Amino acid sequence: MKLFSFIHASDIHLDTPFVNISSSINEEYATTLRTAPFTALENLLEVAKLKHVDFVLLSGDIYNGEEKSIAGQIALQKFARELYKEGIQLFIIAGNHDPLRTTKYQLEYPPNTVIFPTQYHVVNFVKHSKTLAYIHGISHSSKEESRKLIDYFTTDFDPNTFHIGMLHCTVSSIPQEKGKKQYVPCSIHELQSKKLHYWALGHIHTRNIITEYPHIVYSGNTQGIKSSEEGPRGVYYVEVSENKTISMKFIPTSAVIFDTITVELEEEDTLDIFFIKIQEAIDSYVRVSTCTSHYIFTLHFQGITELDRLLRAHPEERWIQDIETYLRKSFVFCIQNIRIDTQNIIPIEDLRGREDLLGETIRILESLQQDTSRRAELFEKVKQQIGISSKVDALKEMDISIEHILENVQKECPYFFEERK
Repeated sequence: MKLFSFIHASDIHLDTPFVNISSSINEEYATTLRTAPFTALENLLEVAKLKHVDFVLLSGDIYNGEEKSIAGQIALQKFARELYKEGIQLFIIAGNHDPLRTTKYQLEYPPNTVIFPTQYHVVNFVKHSKTLAYIHGISHSSKEESRKLIDYFTTDFDPNTFHIGMLHCTVSSIPQEKGKKQYVPCSIHELQSKKLHYWALGHIHTRNIITEYPHIVYSGNTQGIKSSEEGPRGVYYVEVSENKTISMKFIPTSAVIFDTITVELEEEDTLDIFFIKIQEAIDSYVRVSTCTSHYIFTLHFQGITELDRLLRAHPEERWIQDIETYLRKSFVFCIQNIRIDTQNIIPIEDLRGREDLLGETIRILESLQQDTSRRAELFEKVKQQIGISSKVDALKEMDISIEHILENVQKECPYFFEERK
């Protein structure tokens, strides 16, 4: 039986400027992107209401910078007030992006809101006049927090009650995100040694349930803030039963989703087929998506195709414009980048004239194609060298197409040789 439920969220990053991304997409979409963290916060609120949770945990980096904007403060205050109307409590710690510091330019929050100080603090969650859980937390005091915050957490508490820890940190033993600084590092062992039942962590933007019982969890960010943060972002909805069993569900809150769509091109694809394949790939992605979001795609083209020269002849910006114009998007998306990893088909005449191993291979294969007696002689030599008659006999009996071999050499080998120069 459910005892209580809560939402674990972190890294909302209100006021993210999106400078590098918004400059590479159309202005309409740039506006949508700049407001995306605020929309994600609104989506989080709707999840809390829909699930009728008892409280919400925000594990740091609610704002993107130390100078918390008025717009950001208004959004968080509205969020807290709406939760208050629903009887939902709100617990907040500050992270490295938005360290806690006193300023007279700060809005007040309703009574349901607890912002943990820069010293270790514990509050109890009460429901129907009974304490059902204790929340332990500590906020960052500066952008470059030098204290080892995990050491402040105590084990001096009643183990019969459910205990939650809130910490904005880097768990040093898990794979790190590229370019992510290890703020306030701690180990899995150090977290487990505190005997808490659930660790609501922030700082790492990729969601990760590191361990269970105790649960050590990164919820990830609520909205991707750079194009490498692909796929839906969101929160964890957590239910705790009377016997302390934990069940969790990821719920997306992204207003804008970044992702890469790979389009496989083939040898004789025409320009019409090129556009149709892009449309089908995007349609397929959106069809299976569980999010009602905007999308910013990187298109990744692969394959050996006669379109290779055309793809490389046009600048990326022109291709993006032409593709978006052709598709006449029936749902909301835009294209930010194009990656071209296609290969062109080199005429067999060019390969035949090469003065290297590849050219010699082509010439030998073509001579074998015309001379069946030489082919039979070659098989006999292979048979003598290998000394395993059954395999060679099986090979000899196969309907070997030298033409097919030539086609594959023509497609694959030129790039094999060029990469090794």
